[in-house]
Amino acid sequence: MQKVFRSQKASTATIYLKSPVHESYMLESGTARWKNDSEEGEKKLTRPAVYIPINGAPAELGLLAQVALGNGGHLALLPEGEAKIDLLAELDLEASGQKKHVAMYAITGLDFSPTYVWLDDRNKFFAFVSPWSTVIPEGWEATAKSLQAEQNKASQSRNAALAGRLAHPAPNGIVFAHINLFDAQSAEILENRSVVVVGNRIRVVGPSDRVIAPAGAELIDATGKTLLPGLWDMHAHVGDNDGLLNLAAGVTTVRDLANDIDSLLARRKRIEEGKEIGTRIILAGVIDGRGPYQGPTKVLVSTQDEARAAVDNYARLGYVQIKIYSSVTPELVPVIIHEAHKLGLRVSGHIPAEMTAAQCVELGYDEIQHANFLMLNFMPDVKNTNTPTRFTEVAKRGADLDLD
Repeated sequence: MQKVFRSQKASTATIYLKSPVHESYMLESGTARWKNDSEEGEKKLTRPAVYIPINGAPAELGLLAQVALGNGGHLALLPEGEAKIDLLAELDLEASGQKKHVAMYAITGLDFSPTYVWLDDRNKFFAFVSPWSTVIPEGWEATAKSLQAEQNKASQSRNAALAGRLAHPAPNGIVFAHINLFDAQSAEILENRSVVVVGNRIRVVGPSDRVIAPAGAELIDATGKTLLPGLWDMHAHVGDNDGLLNLAAGVTTVRDLANDIDSLLARRKRIEEGKEIGTRIILAGVIDGRGPYQGPTKVLVSTQDEARAAVDNYARLGYVQIKIYSSVTPELVPVIIHEAHKLGLRVSGHIPAEMTAAQCVELGYDEIQHANFLMLNFMPDVKNTNTPTRFTEVAKRGADLDLD
């Protein structure tokens, strides 16, 4: 008689934006079946595999790591792919009189860069740590800084190795010869041009028969190819993968509109020193107010003095813009705008709770991030724009707006 093995897992919940989630996975007689809001499928298993859900919880990384460790460090993934796990570091932690030994593992195969997860000495999930959000047992929160520092070491070591392998130094410059050049000002293709780049500057652009290459410059015969100016990403939150992915897509400059000050400045320094591959980064500093819905930033203000000091500090560090976030109190908005403009900084942001887009523009906003805040200008009864309501009410009522 054939034995039937059956395992089933299903979940119904909502995500941060309050969209419903319906996801199920079943393993029966060696066949895996899955269904979620994006896809469904099945596969006959010939080796151990783990299903990667669309809306999984961080703790599921622990399960994946545990199974991979029991399978020689490799594991097939469903719907497709393969994961590999490596031990990178071990730490002894202490909190509230308790001690714990934890290990950091890097899982590759889930994203463009490794996914880090911390397991305890029984190989059970202990923590998932990132600058944006952290999942860790209650009572051990203070140890997250040590875990993040260890992850930073691993990430920076990987980035330095990639920079050493992939960077293309040209100390005497590069000449793109016989190129078709896209002129962004005239929107024309200029044929048979040469472009001379030395350091981080374009030095000469002109007809190929008139441009003289600098001595020792690297010559690239670009006949039949087209060159265009580097693209800009105007709303970024720069992370580990972004430098490589942006350059691969032709993006050479990004504007970072909210990030941890220390980590972003350190990343920009590494890029400038050639220790990490990346783009130029234009700095915009985020400011939020304290409260239950405050954003993921350490720059929180509750008084006029704190607001001015935050703006002054960003200016001192070389930031060119301030981004006001959703929980800044209305009375501090004009204070931030005045101080920023006095120092020559642009001002942009979300529309704080209890305010409308029109009010912020009248006070001096130079720009507004996110179209939903423009929509909410015509829904003035929606006051709590620092909660998911800023998305859900626009979704419910946006189609009823009379744009005339």
